[in-house]
Amino acid sequence: MRRKEAVAEHRRPSRRVEIDALPAVHVRFEVILRHSRMIHAVLRQLAVPARDQPDVMQEIFLSSWRSVEAGRFRPSQDVSLKKALQCWLFAVTWHHVYHYRERMCRLHKEHAACTAPMPPSYAPSPFGQVEARLALRRLEWLGPELRDVLTGTALGYTAKEIVAKLGGNPSTTNGRLHRGRRQLRKVLR
Repeated sequence: MRRKEAVAEHRRPSRRVEIDALPAVHVRFEVILRHSRMIHAVLRQLAVPARDQPDVMQEIFLSSWRSVEAGRFRPSQDVSLKKALQCWLFAVTWHHVYHYRERMCRLHKEHAACTAPMPPSYAPSPFGQVEARLALRRLEWLGPELRDVLTGTALGYTAKEIVAKLGGNPSTTNGRLHRGRRQLRKVLR
């Protein structure tokens, strides 16, 4: 006998052939549901967030049921049916958690790609912030009619818009605006 023939004789048949040779076993859905505690514990051990555990469990139950219906549950004759089902459901659970993590990673990458980095916004120096706070406190020293007109202009309103909001005469509003600016200049010095 030549060497190649000897090696071919001693080779084991592939695992796929062994699995296909086993008969398919039909398990009721209720039997699969009885293992929900075990599946839930595995999900916790594999660090699936609690908010996603019900969804992943549902996927596991549906895919395992579809596999049973398609005849892909083929337990070994050496192991009890209960133990074989438990090991098979553990493998299905692990498979789903692996794909769940892939989806979450892909989702986070897509989310990070969609969110454009914020342009650096103007932030005054700490000294500028202190000066602005002091100016706002000094603004309180002015009368309410002058303060209202000055805050309206600081917010970008025109004199006509301020008159429309506060009511009154446009010339009175313009006078208050000039008087308020003058008094604020004196207070800030």
